[in-house]
Amino acid sequence: MFPPLLKPGDTIGLISPAGSLYEEAPYRQAVHLWQSLGFQVKHGRHWQAKWGYLAGTDEQRLADLHTMFADPEVKAVIAFRGGWGSARLLPHINFDLIAANPKIFMGYSDITTLLLAIYAQTGLITWHGAVARDLGDDFTLSRLQALLYQSSAPATTILHSRDMLQADNELMVLKEGVASGKLLGGNLTVLCSLIGSKYLPSWEGAILFLEDVGEATYRIDRLFCQLKLAGILDKIAGIVLGAFTHCPEGKGDYSRSLEDVFRDYIMPLGIPAFAGAQFGHIPQKVLLPVGADVLINAAQGNISLI
Repeated sequence: MFPPLLKPGDTIGLISPAGSLYEEAPYRQAVHLWQSLGFQVKHGRHWQAKWGYLAGTDEQRLADLHTMFADPEVKAVIAFRGGWGSARLLPHINFDLIAANPKIFMGYSDITTLLLAIYAQTGLITWHGAVARDLGDDFTLSRLQALLYQSSAPATTILHSRDMLQADNELMVLKEGVASGKLLGGNLTVLCSLIGSKYLPSWEGAILFLEDVGEATYRIDRLFCQLKLAGILDKIAGIVLGAFTHCPEGKGDYSRSLEDVFRDYIMPLGIPAFAGAQFGHIPQKVLLPVGADVLINAAQGNISLI
């Protein structure tokens, strides 16, 4: 179930379902940006709330999520930032309300929790992409406009290609080949924290995409091991790895590279796989529809909508 696309004059709902808003200036800049693009903006009622490192109590953050989906004027719900806290909401979310009011929902990092849970519980395609405070660069805006805006031109089917890589990214083909399946994934650490719960979708035949930030290589190894032991890696048809930002590899004899870890777990699978894709905790990000049917070509670094 794809949500309706945006058109000029639509209302965007901004919420903080996870981490606290430490400064108001970036939030107000995000509001100004969306307004400059021709949209109206509604704030979550508790957008200024703080409860330690959380953006308000669980009840406050949940209320803002429900209110935005219930509001017929709001056509897209976008998280302002990630952080931590989305998973605390899961047992209390009214997924029937969300299913009855399908609309664009977008974010990444800790918001991975909600992207996967909403898709798993409702079938609504969600969007792994920039949070509201990260939309300041032309590349990210161009991807959002190409995929989420109504237009007289046909919607683009290319989600990612080698041509989209920015100067600091390099494509690493781990296993050539073509595969298709439902595109599922997000932040590796957050995804693994949901294993064993009912808030993850079926991985059978899926295209798994992953990114992370601030995790040492041995921790990335541990997380991939968890995916393997949980049976997820044995079910998927292909894998795409984005940016693993600020993930130190260790020193000297105790060092292993991220590429070493990727190859340890991915090469035995024999499925199409590539790394270095343009998403994650980086300024320029592509937009990926969680739950949509896609085709990947690992040798070309392509992800395309079917």
